[in-house]
Amino acid sequence: MKISRSIVPALVVALILSLPALARAAGHGADGRMESYAASLPAEPLSHAEKEGLAFMFEEEKLARDVYAAMDTAWNDRIFSNIASSEQQHMDSIRTLLVKYGLPVPADTPGQFDDPLIRELFEELTGAGRKSLTDGLRVGATIEDLDIADLKSRLADADNRDIRVVYQNLMKGSRNHLRSFSARLDAAGAPYEARHLRPSEVRAIVTSPNERGMLDENGRPVR
Repeated sequence: MKISRSIVPALVVALILSLPALARAAGHGADGRMESYAASLPAEPLSHAEKEGLAFMFEEEKLARDVYAAMDTAWNDRIFSNIASSEQQHMDSIRTLLVKYGLPVPADTPGQFDDPLIRELFEELTGAGRKSLTDGLRVGATIEDLDIADLKSRLADADNRDIRVVYQNLMKGSRNHLRSFSARLDAAGAPYEARHLRPSEVRAIVTSPNERGMLDENGRPVR
């Protein structure tokens, strides 16, 4: 079913514009450490796939942030505002790499995207998530499912250590987000069904504990 186009409410815009400051205020833990570490690694030649991947993943993390801001406005549930703030940190981590390599940073206008497929997905997901709180939570789980699948794909195309460090840690964050949304859906009697990862992968993630700390470029914890 095609979902009609919608305009992001002014309140959503105001919330999104406030997120960078909130993220900076909170970004002194593992995410801040990871970003500093990735920035300190030497710049290496970029492949076309790595360049394209950084721009795409910036917009996909922005998709998550903007949809969660819309869901927070619709349902006033803290899970959305908390994870939207985390997605802002994810965007900032990729932005650091784009600047480091002298690549253009996609526009950060709320609800607008350079990639037409991501733009269409934003409209579809915000429309679906406004039907009910449960639908909003399901949209959140779907985004994290998609994000993990795409990060795995981009990671396979990347050999630069700094890019791999960022992708590994973003993927860890998305696994934690998927756990949060899945737990809420289970409590509502509407368990999440995998749409992008294999069902066995989703089960393995949501039945394991939250992950903490920083990961290296191979996904191993950094002590």
